[in-house]
Amino acid sequence: MRVKNNHILLLNGPSSAGKSTLAKEIQKCAVDPYIHFQWDSFLAMISSESVHAKQGSRQDIVPFMRNCMHAAVRNLYEQGLNVVWDNAMHPSRWISVVEEFADSRIFLVGVTCGIEELERRELVRGDRTVGMARIQAEEMHVGIDYDFRIDTTKTTATENAEILMQGILRIDSPRAIKKMNEKLCANF
Repeated sequence: MRVKNNHILLLNGPSSAGKSTLAKEIQKCAVDPYIHFQWDSFLAMISSESVHAKQGSRQDIVPFMRNCMHAAVRNLYEQGLNVVWDNAMHPSRWISVVEEFADSRIFLVGVTCGIEELERRELVRGDRTVGMARIQAEEMHVGIDYDFRIDTTKTTATENAEILMQGILRIDSPRAIKKMNEKLCANF
C-alpha cells in the first residue's frame, strides 16, 4: 500500500487547539490514506500501574516512549505510508524531531486557536489540566518554522483539512524542517 510522494504531516499546537479533530478530517478528505499518530494515545499504550511497578513514575518513561514514537512514525513513513502526527511539542523538544526527520518529507503545521476559544474548549473537554492550554499557547510556537499555519478559532476542521491538502499539492518539498535543521546546525 505504498503511497506515491508519501509524507508526514506533523500537527503541532497547544492542547485543545483541534489537532486531533483536524487529523481525523484530513483522513476523511485526503485522496490517499493517512495513519493518525497521536502522542496521548501512544503514551496511553502503557498502563500507569505497570510503569509504577517497574519503572517508578510515568514521567520517567516519557523520553523512552517519545523515542519509540519517533521510530514508529519513521518506520511507517519509510514503508511508504502517509502519517498525520498530532503532537503538542514545546520548542525544547524539537531538536530530536529535527535530527530524526531532517531527511524526510515532513510538513510542519502550526495549529493555533484564540486564547478565549482555547480555554472554552479546555473546560468543555474536562480531561485536561485547566490553564495548560494557555501556557502551551504562549510557548508552543516560539522559534519554530512551519510550512503551514492553521487557525482553528473560527474555521471548521473540514475547511482547515481542505486548505492544508490543497497547500500540500502546491508545495513540492517541505521547507520548514530544513530551516529548523539549518538553525540547529548554526547553534552548534
